[in-house]
Amino acid sequence: MKLRILAIGKPKLGYAGEGVREYTGRLKHYVPLDLEFLKGHDESASLLARSDGSYRIALDERGSQLTTLEISEGLTRLETSPGVKKVAFLIG
Repeated sequence: MKLRILAIGKPKLGYAGEGVREYTGRLKHYVPLDLEFLKGHDESASLLARSDGSYRIALDERGSQLTTLEISEGLTRLETSPGVKKVAFLIG
């Protein structure tokens, strides 16, 4: 299974960018990972177009809060689901 993280805009704060680099570096040892920062005026259309063919997970501060264990268990279920080859996390 391949993971893709699609975000609108790059992190503006230096420490946030460092955190992104740190965690993507860690994850790449376990799963193929692609991180892409998108530009554009129609953010929703950009996220949907770039994640076509993937199982989509929208990350939103108003959504459910999950623990690391819950995220891991969810990804494990997806990994064993027939037909799920790519998962896209949508931010923005």
